[in-house]
Amino acid sequence: MKDRILLLIPGLLLGILFAMFLVCKSPLQYIAVVIMCLCLLATAYFIRKMPKKKRIILLYALLLLVGYLLTAAFVSGTMGDIEAENITPGEEKDSTAVLLISPGEITEFRTEWAVYRINMMREVYPARTSWWGTPYKVYGIRRNLKKVDTDMFSSTNQQLYNKVKDALGEQVCVYNANLFGPPYIETVTREILQAGHKRIVVLENFLIQEPYKEAVDSRIFEAAKACNADIKLIHTFPLWNHDAVATLYENRIMEKIQENNPEKVGIIFVARGCSTKTLERYREAYKREKVFLNKIRENLVKNGYDSRKIKTAYLRYRDPEVKDMIEYLLDSGVSKLVIVAAGFETPCIDTEYVIPGIIDKTDIPEGIEVEYVGAWGGSDILVKALIDRFRIANID
Repeated sequence: MKDRILLLIPGLLLGILFAMFLVCKSPLQYIAVVIMCLCLLATAYFIRKMPKKKRIILLYALLLLVGYLLTAAFVSGTMGDIEAENITPGEEKDSTAVLLISPGEITEFRTEWAVYRINMMREVYPARTSWWGTPYKVYGIRRNLKKVDTDMFSSTNQQLYNKVKDALGEQVCVYNANLFGPPYIETVTREILQAGHKRIVVLENFLIQEPYKEAVDSRIFEAAKACNADIKLIHTFPLWNHDAVATLYENRIMEKIQENNPEKVGIIFVARGCSTKTLERYREAYKREKVFLNKIRENLVKNGYDSRKIKTAYLRYRDPEVKDMIEYLLDSGVSKLVIVAAGFETPCIDTEYVIPGIIDKTDIPEGIEVEYVGAWGGSDILVKALIDRFRIANID
């Protein structure tokens, strides 16, 4: 009995350590690996001495799973909070704060940032990630961040903020926050409250308003509640029906193509995609995304491009997938492919690693040119569209 207990303890510990290995930064990772190896050696030693090895191995595996799940629940439930001291709201001002909000991306690996991102993804896109998969997802984020230029994420965000701030002028108090990465909504909301503002115009750098608006509002109101403050929110319209944004993509595509035979060019708009549950809940919003993509398509057709070779693919959940659509257009006889991250507002892991990775892994014949158009970033055309949205917001 004593030997069995001594065997089961390493099983539980191994499950905990495996989950911690996935979420921790070095050197804690290396410490976890060493202890896991010791646990495995102890396991091998005790199992060799045991009769009825099959039963004890099954129990050991069960405890290993329990240890992993307990740690996953702890990580998902406690490690994604953005810590900030509660503040006393400043003296109330008549002026309105403008809060520019973009999707954003984490700019370096921190466990709490990665877990926050995963939890926000789960809130915005229901059914995307279960809590028990959090450690593995954290590991994937850490791995992928090593393969991209994270400085681009922060520099693009800062560039857009600076342009919007300059365009609105010194008389307007402009703040900047992101949904999935720093600067975080909770932190910036506290700054706004501390400055004495009681009204916020949420300047949405989003193609469609949902499924983001609910998550933005909940984060702002939770931060205000924690500070015992009342706050009023005014949202600007999203950008799906602003002609300038469609023109932005059209110009970027045309710059990449520079083709005398436009009928030989295949173009793929890559949209994020969403689960069936999310699509049913926000069906009208995703119809608007389709309207936006069709507007770009119509503009390209007017310039001589074949509508049959301008297609939409989805990064996740929905068909057709990007790889399948590339193969379809290659079979149609195109000489050039343009892959467009359409509707991705800011550079992120998806636009800088996942989509290029799919392109690289697809078997593309020699002689076929492939061009890639990333997120819309911080262009002057986008700034104009955002300022237009601000001007027509009902601020009074």
